[in-house]
Amino acid sequence: MAPISRLSLLSLLSLATAELTKVSTPVNVLAAEALLAEAAPVAASPSVTATCKDLEKAVPGQVQYSTGPLYAQETKNYWSAALWEEKPFCILFPKEPEHVASAVKVLNTHKGVKFAVKSGGHDPNPGHATARDSVLISMLLMNGTTYDPAKKVAYVKPGGTWNDVIGVLDKQGVTVVGGRLGPVGLGGYLVQGGLSFLSAQYGMAADNVLNFETVMANGSIVNINAQTDRDLLIAMRGSGNQFGIVTKFTIQTHPIGKVWGGYKIYLGSSNNKAVFAGLHDFIANNKDPKAAVIVNTNQMIGMSVYMVFYFYDGPTPPKGTFGKLEDIKATLDMCKSRTYADLLQFNGQGVAGLGQRTSFRSVTLPFLPGHADWYGEIEKTWWDITASFVKSHLTGGATIAFQPFTKAIASASEKRGGNTMGLKASDPHRFILEINFLWGNKTDDQLIWSMGKQLTDKIAAQVKGFNGAKYVNTAGVAAAQSYTPYFMNDASDDQPVTGSYRDGARFAALQKMHDPQGLWKRVGGFKYD
Repeated sequence: MAPISRLSLLSLLSLATAELTKVSTPVNVLAAEALLAEAAPVAASPSVTATCKDLEKAVPGQVQYSTGPLYAQETKNYWSAALWEEKPFCILFPKEPEHVASAVKVLNTHKGVKFAVKSGGHDPNPGHATARDSVLISMLLMNGTTYDPAKKVAYVKPGGTWNDVIGVLDKQGVTVVGGRLGPVGLGGYLVQGGLSFLSAQYGMAADNVLNFETVMANGSIVNINAQTDRDLLIAMRGSGNQFGIVTKFTIQTHPIGKVWGGYKIYLGSSNNKAVFAGLHDFIANNKDPKAAVIVNTNQMIGMSVYMVFYFYDGPTPPKGTFGKLEDIKATLDMCKSRTYADLLQFNGQGVAGLGQRTSFRSVTLPFLPGHADWYGEIEKTWWDITASFVKSHLTGGATIAFQPFTKAIASASEKRGGNTMGLKASDPHRFILEINFLWGNKTDDQLIWSMGKQLTDKIAAQVKGFNGAKYVNTAGVAAAQSYTPYFMNDASDDQPVTGSYRDGARFAALQKMHDPQGLWKRVGGFKYD
């Protein structure tokens, strides 16, 4: 999920009030225009300048510099304002796979030049989709979704958002496993794994990609699927950008009609135990794979705020589907029956384009049936670390999200061939803790990073110290021995994501085989070595 500040919560409350009272124009809390700084001149080394000139020759008309009509738009098209400062010297806007292939061949002739590939700009890690003073390949113009009813697949290009994809497919009565917020981009989400409201039914988003049309390190355009190279197919599902640049995804579709969902807001620390007891109960006892929840905790105007996202794949969830969570009286209830496309649009309101710096960090944790108090302990640790920041940054915010990562998700993933995380049906329940910050000043960057790391370090130390029956997971394994791989989509750049994978060594060897010259090491992102 995306970071949520107090201002964005106020925005969501305003939007909710507008809907409830039929007000047609919601309040815009932050005017992005007021936050945009003038673009600084972009300098480049002679090697970068030469690379951009060669790209102009190889792909005529598709390279832009700082004065180009799309340059300013694309360098601001990041969720984190910190990345607006990462100005590239030139941007290539390919329109077809052959353009990307030509670019890769050019980059191979300029050995020392770093570059980046950008889809939707959701990832806040500097260097993952930015290339300061260097070369950026933007997939902006490679977008569009088509549906093949005979094959029951969708052909999705990487340049759009989930609003674009789901909006097209919803009209056909089908969908794909994808993002939970409509404005999130496609490319990075899919190649990093992708957690979805539909994952307990169908696995992770990457598990549902049947074919990756990909430009490889040598500039060749290949189709990667179970028939051409099964090992490489699995490697593409969760390795990020280490094997190539995807120019089209072929994704399995699934039937969908009206769904039920939205969010409920619970105010006050008095709801703390009830919300976390409900979360614990849902992970432990939910047997309906059509249901999903995410528990976000925040603070606004001196009070605790619990914002719980609900989803059910059907017009109305059967009574008892969400267990103890149904017993808690919500301050605001925005759940209703709606189309899936409408749900993603609704969930995405107030979380993008806020003009603030953002960060992600996450840790995957074992679900411990005997330790229902752990969520509250994590929240307290988090508040102890961030209290001073929250008080002094009225327009910022710190949010943690508890995301169930259940046995059902692992089982559905394995049935579809799996991904680089190596999830198995025999795995116990887990949950992913996502840590988000929003802030305005560059001078706070190091503080933000250190607070996030402090929290994950403390939690890791807790897990190592858990002893006794209370701290055994649902597979009868002690907490410290549980398999808890990092979730790449929500991770910070310094976290050892690929090193946490069961078969990381195998994928590392495969990566070297397909990229012997190390082209993709010149791109930011998570690496196998």
